[in-house]
Amino acid sequence: MAVVEIAKIQVRRGDARTQGMPQLDTGEFGWAISGTDPESIVPELFIGNRVTEGAAVTTNTRILTVLDLPNIFSNSITTSTYFYEGHRNVDINTGAGDSDLIRTVKDKLDDFVSLYDFIPKEDLLSLDLNFSPILQRAIDELYLNSDKAETFGRVILKIPAGAYNLEDPVYIPSYCSLIGEGKDKTVLVFKTSAAACLQFVGFDSTPGSYVTVSSFDSAASPRHIIISGMTIKYDPEAADPSGTLPLLFADGCLDSMIDNVKFLGVRTSSVTNVNHSGIKIRGQGGITSRNLRITNCVFQSLYYGVFSDHDIEDTVVDNCRFENLHRGVNYDIASGGVHLTGPVRTRFTRNIFHTIYEEAISVAGSTDVYSNHILSQNSYINVGNGSSYDTPGLGDIGGQVTSIINFETSGNVSDYDSFDRNVQINSTTTAAAFIVPVAGNASLIDHRVNNVAISDSSATGSIVKVAHSGVTTNIKLQYQITASGITRWGDLTIVCSQSSIVDVTDNYKYTGTSDTGIIFNGTFDSGNNTIIIGYTGNTVTGTLTYQLDQFY
Repeated sequence: MAVVEIAKIQVRRGDARTQGMPQLDTGEFGWAISGTDPESIVPELFIGNRVTEGAAVTTNTRILTVLDLPNIFSNSITTSTYFYEGHRNVDINTGAGDSDLIRTVKDKLDDFVSLYDFIPKEDLLSLDLNFSPILQRAIDELYLNSDKAETFGRVILKIPAGAYNLEDPVYIPSYCSLIGEGKDKTVLVFKTSAAACLQFVGFDSTPGSYVTVSSFDSAASPRHIIISGMTIKYDPEAADPSGTLPLLFADGCLDSMIDNVKFLGVRTSSVTNVNHSGIKIRGQGGITSRNLRITNCVFQSLYYGVFSDHDIEDTVVDNCRFENLHRGVNYDIASGGVHLTGPVRTRFTRNIFHTIYEEAISVAGSTDVYSNHILSQNSYINVGNGSSYDTPGLGDIGGQVTSIINFETSGNVSDYDSFDRNVQINSTTTAAAFIVPVAGNASLIDHRVNNVAISDSSATGSIVKVAHSGVTTNIKLQYQITASGITRWGDLTIVCSQSSIVDVTDNYKYTGTSDTGIIFNGTFDSGNNTIIIGYTGNTVTGTLTYQLDQFY
């Protein structure tokens, strides 16, 4: 190849280690061939700036080169300094007085710990990698280390977005906080049927030796655990739904929380395995689970969403969605006299139960046990109708197979719950017998205010229909009637005995020209198994407003 022209550009250069870097002219390059520190051997490149040429200050600006990379990404984080300055246009002093607390960049980065800190980069590219040993090692190092009794060791382990195959159970000790990026962002895919995906273990566990529920000590039972921001699901190709264990064993836990987690199964109507479920809450003898909060979770395509046959106390289930399940929540008492009462004092609030084959909530037991569960502001849609995703079209009126809630224990309350069955019972003409929405011993408090138009051209009419419990149904209906120049208000007490005799007592007062002439009555419709509350004798046009509660 012929050489046409050679052009050589020279820059200012020299050894700056002893005399320092001279001030360069604006735009002039300077090459410190061995750096500027007396001990340095790494070259450094600078470009000059001068005020006389329009720069803000007269100084040399160092230009980073490839030779600086090893220092930037290794040594510098242990020596480079950091202090919090914030994004606001105010002076924030992080140290005493008017000073700033100086930290290293490494110290700042160590404020947060991620599962990626325990995974070699090349392993992240493996789609078939079993992450169970990696996740367990991270948990053991963080929460079962020699400092596990010290509060400063109780950090949060972040699990970044991604799908993580788990082929072995992962044991969760006290003070463990597993926080993902959110439902369907951080996904734990459980690929075995031989164990639970996650299981709470005692504080006295050590790495590789985990104390499970059968060996719990009351002073070392699991406590202050947080599982949040992820999906936990069975692998449809690896986990046999007929033989699985629950996705999570919440064993003997105190003051713990499961929040913003989606529990996903692969159940069809042919799967009858009760353990193909989301969360099972367990205890052992006198060691019980207390104050476990299950919030903002989704339970989908499982047999049960949440279940327990142990003596557990004060669970909170709030703002969750239960969908395509055999039952939403199943409470029972273990056979053999191991447990005495089963679950007590659970608060179910603001949940949605949608397409549940049998009951949304079932509490088995006896009437001499006061379980004192409180249900409030929950919605029940297509529940107890024998419906599921793989058998659409069943349910609604005429397809009912169970009540919506079943209480075999005493002391339970349904407060301001919304049952679509109550809507259907008042909007259908079918002759199918209605199953009472809440079976067993319960108090149903409904704060809704309802309106019925009345007309002087119709002296008779019906107000509302409710399902009969089959024994004795007690109804209290508070009402007021407003018409031109007339106001009437009162309390109706309606009792329907098991012999189907409906007794109505009306205690009322009124102001105006008359009491409207209305006489309230109740009739039992055996074909629909309903109590119809109606009236006769009306002489006015106006509005009847009422609110209804009942117990049985």
